[in-house]
Amino acid sequence: QVTDSRNDSIQARSNTVSSAGTTVIDNRPPWVDLDGEVTIKIDSLVLVSGQTIRDLTAKANISEPELLIDTIKAGFEQGSLAGDAKVYYDASSKSAYHMASNLDLKNIDPSAFPKKRSGSFPVKGLFDGQFNFEGHGATLADAADASQGELTITGRDGILTAFELDNRSQLGLVGLGLLGQQFDRPGVTAMSQAIPYFKDMRFDNFTLKLTRGQDQKVHIPELSFIGDNVRINGQGFIAASSLSEVLEQPLTLSLGLGAKGRLVDYLETLQLLGPTTSEDGFRDWKQDINIGGTLGDPDS
Repeated sequence: QVTDSRNDSIQARSNTVSSAGTTVIDNRPPWVDLDGEVTIKIDSLVLVSGQTIRDLTAKANISEPELLIDTIKAGFEQGSLAGDAKVYYDASSKSAYHMASNLDLKNIDPSAFPKKRSGSFPVKGLFDGQFNFEGHGATLADAADASQGELTITGRDGILTAFELDNRSQLGLVGLGLLGQQFDRPGVTAMSQAIPYFKDMRFDNFTLKLTRGQDQKVHIPELSFIGDNVRINGQGFIAASSLSEVLEQPLTLSLGLGAKGRLVDYLETLQLLGPTTSEDGFRDWKQDINIGGTLGDPDS
């Protein structure tokens, strides 16, 4: 049981004043006054989005040097998550805090978690994920900020909605295509016919891999999207920063695209395709698409 006396004791420790008038900061972990085991079980939990989490279980063992969450489990409509986390404190080490965490996701549909009930999420499908990170630091915050590891997400049988086309926009594309035919402008017609292929892009396989090492850059060694008519392969990185500022850091991302089916005809008319057709049947674009800006505000 955690009471207010724990918070009082933490505040008192972090503001200890010696007889010489010097403030001494106690860097011991916040859970130093706790010793025991905590188990949380929730049969069902309804999120704001309407999604229900079922059979939520968390189990933690606490002592002065260690906070060990050896069980985190929960179920969703079709999927589940499971993981563990550990924070270890060693007062004799310069990097007193060592933290490690692992999380596995299975068959998760991200479209079930919009920010609002009426909102929509641009990706639908079934996704698996593996999250493994580890960090060391003088404080708990330093250890989290210096963490290294990787995140891998794989998806299948889904739809990526790149942009919305309302009824007015769709009518505009139809009109644009008719005008192109009327005035013998094949490029205009081809553009109006190609755009819808990039609205709701169905995919068979999706892979995103992120890694973070000692250089504190977030590397993107693999971004792969294989759909019915569009293929995307990408690599890049996000400049070194603290994790709390990663959305504001410079982004360097290069995307190689390929096309298949009727889309090839339209893009060929627009002179966007090169002469090479890869082994998977996709016709490669002439040039890669380079995206800069920041992760939170890309310049694409």
